[in-house]
Amino acid sequence: MPKLVKSLLVWSVLGLFLAYLFYFFYQNPQRLIQLFSLSLMETGILLILSLAAFLGLGLQLSVSLIPYSTSLPWLESFRLSISNNLLNYSPIKSGAIARGAYLKTVYHLRIQHYILAMMAGQFLWIGISALVGMAAGLFILFVYQQSNPAGTGLILLIFFAAAVISGGMIFYSHRLHKLLPDIKFRTYLQDFSEDIKVWNSNRQVLLKFSLVSLGLFTVFALRLWFVFALGGQAISLIEAFFLQACVAVSFAFSLVPGNLGIKEGVLVGLAVLLGVDAEPALLAAVLDRAASLLPTLVLGPVFLHRLTSRMLNQDGQVSP
Repeated sequence: MPKLVKSLLVWSVLGLFLAYLFYFFYQNPQRLIQLFSLSLMETGILLILSLAAFLGLGLQLSVSLIPYSTSLPWLESFRLSISNNLLNYSPIKSGAIARGAYLKTVYHLRIQHYILAMMAGQFLWIGISALVGMAAGLFILFVYQQSNPAGTGLILLIFFAAAVISGGMIFYSHRLHKLLPDIKFRTYLQDFSEDIKVWNSNRQVLLKFSLVSLGLFTVFALRLWFVFALGGQAISLIEAFFLQACVAVSFAFSLVPGNLGIKEGVLVGLAVLLGVDAEPALLAAVLDRAASLLPTLVLGPVFLHRLTSRMLNQDGQVSP
């Protein structure tokens, strides 16, 4: 996608989302009041779930670096996950770049290994999320007798495709590259298939990453379930798992910093599909975003300063 077109798309999505959000709260001031009238216990639960999510993201990173003999302490991975989220709200989404630079400087991790770890982790995360989403969607379709079977069925097909593509990239990329007609993409996938062997040969890492991802997915789903209850129209845990799967898979197409506006649109649209009114669904989406942003904005600058200082000190030690 041309850079100019991508920039226009990003700012258009952000502008439309923020404009609609302003209009929504202007027309519904009671919803804005509701947003700021949470009890201390409700706010505490949201913060605990958000901190648990960042801890899970940090553990994902730690496990993904095991094949490259890089041991990342849990506290440091936690700091990196929050700092990464903070930087991902910048226009160039620099979180992944800054994290790679930090790991290269402090832990001497090769950039190629970092990129591969991020790609493998992303494919596994999408695949696991899609499988969980398929299970939840089938439960909603056949047990709950959901009133919009066509829409749910289409989402199940998307989940199935996402699971197949993710699994194929991890386990069968050495065969898939032979099927591509384009020489450039075929060469790229062939190189990827050679590098991904380190993951395929280490099933213990795959198992650890999958278990951590399932735990992280559960935390995200619990937070969704809780914010919908706070928004005024509760959903079931199964529906929360289904919505979280949709959000996780949608992040594969993230173009906007922090997926701002995209995530909210996915949540509101699919919540309406499940029978939730648009207003409480939007309020729940805003609460979920706020729950993620609060620890990011409070702890992110502090952690970013500490990590940057350590990286600069380490860089000064190794410089001639």
